Amino acid sequence: MNNKIKNLFTFSSIIYLLIIIFLIKILFIFTKNHALFWDETVFLSMGKWLYSNGSIGLWEIIRPIGLPLILGFFWKMKFNYLISAEIIILIFTIGTIYLTYLITKKIFNKQIAFLSSITLFLTPIFFYNTFTIMTSILSLFFILLGLYYYINNKYIFA
Repeated sequence: MNNKIKNLFTFSSIIYLLIIIFLIKILFIFTKNHALFWDETVFLSMGKWLYSNGSIGLWEIIRPIGLPLILGFFWKMKFNYLISAEIIILIFTIGTIYLTYLITKKIFNKQIAFLSSITLFLTPIFFYNTFTIMTSILSLFFILLGLYYYINNKYIFA
């Protein structure tokens, strides 16, 4: 492989990719109208329910509690609730792509890691889920985090 192609797959290339993804997502967050689906509103309302001692919002016992805990905190602090939720999903999206890069770099090499990060982001189901306020991106992030710790022989954290 020639040097120009090798230079494309340096560490800075993944940083540039993450910055581009961040800018694209921020553009979408502040320019598009987010039509909430029922499941998204349930997670948002569960956050309100947790931080208002049950006087505002609703509770569904079948839903995981992690995302509502995070979302409810921003509601309690009087931030823009919907934008805060989308930024949280954005942070976990960036983390998921970066963990994909780190894991595939450890198992294969930098070239495969960079291409797998791009492929993950451009996969339609992943791309769609980055625009929903659901637990799918958070779940994927924590699965990859556990896998990352496992392949680095940090079994306690995994």
